[in-house]
Amino acid sequence: GYFGLFFGLEKQGALFFRIYSCSKAMRSLALALLPLAWACSYVEIPYPAGENGTSYMIGRTMEFSNLAGLTKHHVEVVPAYLAGGKHGYVAPVTTLGLSALHVKVPGEGMNDVGLTVSALMFMESVYEERQDGVPAVKFEDVIPQLLTHCDTVASALAFLASVRVVRSLLSMEARFHWAIADASGHSVVVEYLQGQRKVSQNTPRVLTNDPNLEWHWRNLNTYSNLSPYYPSQNSFLEVETDHNVGRVPHPVGHGWNLHGLPGDSSAVSRFVRLFYLRGYALHTAPMKDESDATVLGTALL
Repeated sequence: GYFGLFFGLEKQGALFFRIYSCSKAMRSLALALLPLAWACSYVEIPYPAGENGTSYMIGRTMEFSNLAGLTKHHVEVVPAYLAGGKHGYVAPVTTLGLSALHVKVPGEGMNDVGLTVSALMFMESVYEERQDGVPAVKFEDVIPQLLTHCDTVASALAFLASVRVVRSLLSMEARFHWAIADASGHSVVVEYLQGQRKVSQNTPRVLTNDPNLEWHWRNLNTYSNLSPYYPSQNSFLEVETDHNVGRVPHPVGHGWNLHGLPGDSSAVSRFVRLFYLRGYALHTAPMKDESDATVLGTALL
């Protein structure tokens, strides 16, 4: 099951956008600020707890700083009677205030039965077209709709199948894909590609941004040379040399087992690092409790 979430909110915050009626100038300014928030990371960390014997700590960031002194970050609790559904939820909120305009939509949240939904920037998204007789949900409203009406991954997927997730004014500059997980440990990713909904079982339990999830999975094969162990596979080649050089080839210093691990901040590199470094950390020292998982998640992010 899922015990809880923690979020990177220092100079950052979960992304929130709901654009109410506003002037054209205000809309343009709000949208112009959005490209600065294209770096989201999501990782699930297992630890012993819960009915199934394993719970998961969800750690994620969304780099959206205090733009022009106009943004505020806080955690918002929405009870069921205000949410308009059968469940209440808690969510980290970023509010962008521009005069009379307040942009505010949950980009992350957990409801009262442990369903979690995490939106991460995904500009490759092409959402569904509206269809007569079928309810339409703007993509920025997916999180509150799922959190208020659904209790499991299965029910969330059924809800999405019953509606059309459509673009909005916001989709000119921001689009999402979603990691959805429930209290049983079931975890999926939902993407909209070429106007079609694609559901992937999130067994790697990692998500970042573009390109699509299938591409990220295949890219993990590129780094299969990495190892959690000190490199000794070439020790059979070692020979003694002159001039006090010693035996060669022999690794000097530490970290060569991770040689080739990408270190930049791109979505591709963040996905690789989260997957391999989490795996190596768990292999070396399995989590004992929630606190261990929180510490590891903080270090990874």
